[in-house]
Amino acid sequence: IDDPKHFLQAVRQPAPEHKNSKKRLKYTVWTLEDNYRCPGDKIFNSSYATLEEANQRVEYVFYFDNRWGLEKDELYADKNFIDESKGTRFMSCTPDGGGTWTVSVVPSVVYDYLNE
Repeated sequence: IDDPKHFLQAVRQPAPEHKNSKKRLKYTVWTLEDNYRCPGDKIFNSSYATLEEANQRVEYVFYFDNRWGLEKDELYADKNFIDESKGTRFMSCTPDGGGTWTVSVVPSVVYDYLNE
């Protein structure tokens, strides 16, 4: 999707229930900013009751809510796939200047164990 307005409202502007990291819904969207000097932790972004909304949120955050403020046409996803067995989306790139930007979704019961 090229225009952020084509994403669902709940994906573009998550309600407080989607941003509550203490009471996560079924699927958790996380981000990771990693570089060769300082490996990062996966950071909670939001959570959703449906996998469809969570996967849309992954794409929205990756392209339209990245820390560099880059536009969609300035980011190329080196990895962009949906896990065939779980249905979860994974997007990752390494923009010029180093560092890796990753956004993905996991079942919320798994999220607490990602940084171990």
